[in-house]
Parts: sequence; structure tokens; C-alpha cells
Amino acid sequence: MNIQELNRLIEKFKEEQICCDKIIDYIKKQKDLKKVIELAALARDENGIKHNHQRLIPDFILNKFKKSILKDNIIEEIKNAKHFDKIYTIIEEHRIKGIRELTIYDIAHRIGIYINKFPDKIYLHRGARVGAEKLLGRKIKDKYILREILPESLKSGDLTCA
Repeated sequence: MNIQELNRLIEKFKEEQICCDKIIDYIKKQKDLKKVIELAALARDENGIKHNHQRLIPDFILNKFKKSILKDNIIEEIKNAKHFDKIYTIIEEHRIKGIRELTIYDIAHRIGIYINKFPDKIYLHRGARVGAEKLLGRKIKDKYILREILPESLKSGDLTCA
């Protein structure tokens, strides 16, 4: 892909970008972190619609995972997190069978938005990993890449690591 094609894709993305996570809109309205963690884990918006990323995960697994991260000590850890990576790590450490990296990222991202902690690295999960590998022309085993290794077009100020 040449630089002009990449720039066109970036512009198209910016033009069409709509908040694709209505759960985030719902989370922003909440008054307490415990409720935010619950909503983030269950992956449902205020109309009860499950997020597309988690559509194949049975509700009993999301409920079990919710319970594993809703313990008081974990809520306190999340509350005291100094950066997004800590939130991600906390969620990842409590992963259960059936919960994969995309769900871990989505939950951490939803919580992070509520407490104003945003990714400063590009976390790789499913499609993001495939895209990064194609863009960089190599296999990537790490859970994230640094923004600095991307082409200049993707380092522009209005594109976040999220």
C-alpha cells in the first residue's frame, strides 16, 4: 500500500467514524465505578443489546467474568490505576476460559474511558493484529505495538492509539 492509498483510507475512516460502542455512551452516564465495570463486562448497552465484539460469548461466561472482576479489591485497584495499561493488566489477570484478548481490551477500554485513562500503545487483538501485520509486513506476537513504528500518516494527532 502506498502513502496516497493509506492517506485515503485514513480520511475515509475519519469521515465514517461513528461511536461503534454504545456501551461507552451508556457507561459515561454512570455514577459509580462498580456499575461501570459491570456494564463493561456484560457488554450490553442501555437497551440490553450485546456488543457485536462479544456476540459469540455466552452470557453465562460474561456473567462469570463480571463476578471475577467485581470484587472490592479489584475495583479499588482499577480505581487507583495510573494508566490504561494497568487497567488492561488487571482485567487480563482475572481472565477466565472463554474470554479472549479482544474482550479484555474492550472491557479495559470501556472502563478506561470512564476514569480518563486511555491507551498510549496500540493493543493488538484479532483484526487489529491482522491489520498491523499487513501494514508492517511481519508477524507480531506482542500484545501491543508502539505508535512510533507506524507510518507518518498514522501518527497524526487526531488518531489515537485506541
